[in-house]
Amino acid sequence: MRRVGWREWGRLPELGIRRLKTKIDTGARACALHAEEYKLKSTPDGDVIHFKLKPKSKWRQAPCIGYRTIKDTGGKVTERPAIRTMLELGGEKFEAEICLVNRSAMRHRLIIGRQVIGGRFIVDASRTFLHPIPSLAAKKIKSLKEQELVKR
Repeated sequence: MRRVGWREWGRLPELGIRRLKTKIDTGARACALHAEEYKLKSTPDGDVIHFKLKPKSKWRQAPCIGYRTIKDTGGKVTERPAIRTMLELGGEKFEAEICLVNRSAMRHRLIIGRQVIGGRFIVDASRTFLHPIPSLAAKKIKSLKEQELVKR
């Protein structure tokens, strides 16, 4: 299992999100992504959720896989729309179920809960950002590969 800090850089490539400060939260069961605003639209292929990460940002969309009942840290129970998308975190890429909720009062726009952490990561609560920013890491790897080709 890969070790991660309590905060890491995350990436949601299918949603066009190249990097996002992410909190690894062993106290949370589910994952939550900040959505400033969202709308559910029905299509012949199923429901699609359109959402914005910031007030003036572009609309993003993903298939809505249903609603999840979530109890927040204050004990309040809410119904949240859920999506399933690829998540890159700590050097691994995998599919994750993520609920959308307005987290504007919170510091971290993406929370990774136990459902994703379990069996995949060990969390070092004393460390942050053990892994490089995803887009910068990709550039560094490409640069190293190019250097190796030049040497040959």
